[in-house]
Amino acid sequence: MFRFTRFFKILLILPLLTRGQAIQVKNIEDVEKNGIHFESELTWQQAKDKARSENKYIFVDCFATWCKPCRYMDENVYSKEAVGTSIDSHFISIKVQMDTSKLDNEGIRNWYADAHRVQQEYEVAAFPTYLFFSPEGKIVHKGSGAQTVEEFMNLAKNALNPDKQYYTLLERYRSGRININFMPYLARTAKRINETKFANTVARTYFENYLFTLNEDELCTRKNLQFIYEFNQILRSGDKCFDLFCNHGDKVDSSMGLKGAAMSVSNIIITREYITPMLEKAYASKSAPEWPKIFRSMKKKYGVEHAERNLLSAKVKYYEHEGNLRRSTAFFVEEVEKYGVGNTLIDFFLNNNAWYVFEHSVKKSDLKKALSWSERAIQICDKPMASYIDTKANLLYKLGRKMDALSIEEIAVKLDPSENSIKENFEKMKKNIPTWPSE
Repeated sequence: MFRFTRFFKILLILPLLTRGQAIQVKNIEDVEKNGIHFESELTWQQAKDKARSENKYIFVDCFATWCKPCRYMDENVYSKEAVGTSIDSHFISIKVQMDTSKLDNEGIRNWYADAHRVQQEYEVAAFPTYLFFSPEGKIVHKGSGAQTVEEFMNLAKNALNPDKQYYTLLERYRSGRININFMPYLARTAKRINETKFANTVARTYFENYLFTLNEDELCTRKNLQFIYEFNQILRSGDKCFDLFCNHGDKVDSSMGLKGAAMSVSNIIITREYITPMLEKAYASKSAPEWPKIFRSMKKKYGVEHAERNLLSAKVKYYEHEGNLRRSTAFFVEEVEKYGVGNTLIDFFLNNNAWYVFEHSVKKSDLKKALSWSERAIQICDKPMASYIDTKANLLYKLGRKMDALSIEEIAVKLDPSENSIKENFEKMKKNIPTWPSE
């Protein structure tokens, strides 16, 4: 529903796993000056032999030359003396480059075959990925993504503990020998390293064999509800917890300390099991849904509050799909005003909601509401954002307040002179040309 074009601009400045211009990782000697000592001359077999002889585990840092989070780890985590002291006392450490580069030296090229085998065998799909092996060379633990010193140290600590080692627990689970208490940790770890299907399987097993056997008071603890919330995508309306989330939301929110949590989970289930199939049927039959009939059905099944909220959301999706953006936008404004779609405490949701209305509505009442969202986004943002100010200027312009719009758009241009779309909007405003899409 949201138009996240501007949101992506925010994401692109974060240390995500994005491909771009090749970034050569710092020399190993620079990384280990005060931090982790990475073995640079050993083959994979030699590393395993060394670990066995010294009775140490093996830490393998799987990186790519273009990976910004990998560089972050080199500069901000591996280089720390405390990290080096701890890791070197327990691990033989190796950096393995998973891509190829023209800058690769002979040592890196000699690792190409082993790097490929490691990547395939241990499903290294994101960078950085951290692999941990026992002194006998058996994989025991895995992690991924940029981490703080504390997070990485905890990851390495868990790699030494059989009750925290991912692959050790995985083996116990598959053989039916795992303690039920370790299942939440196993599911979360699997999810964290992108083994989503297995994570959901473990979570479902934990639901059915433990959580859903508890009475309501036992189930309604912060610890239990938090786990259910994290795996809400696999919940069903027939699950024991659904009534709790659907009809006793205040109790759930209070136990979790998170307002709106119960409503969020309930709506996810209702959307998946009722709204989506209903909309798909309407799209296939090319006939408009019978909204009053659907409301009565939902009211009987889920109660008035859930019926009203989810029906409104369904109307937004249906009319957008049908190309009736004005009608969809009218329902969208009503939805945001009533329920704060997205998260109206977060500036980019407010801004994107406002921009969507600007693009598709001609109703002054809707545009004024969108203007208030835009102003709120600017107010709560940590620093002035040209795109947010541009949204406000465009809304003012569409409302007929040209002089106000021009003065504000000028600020946006000065904030980000490189953004051509803002400059184009500014020029259009000067010439009385619409800045919104044509009908």
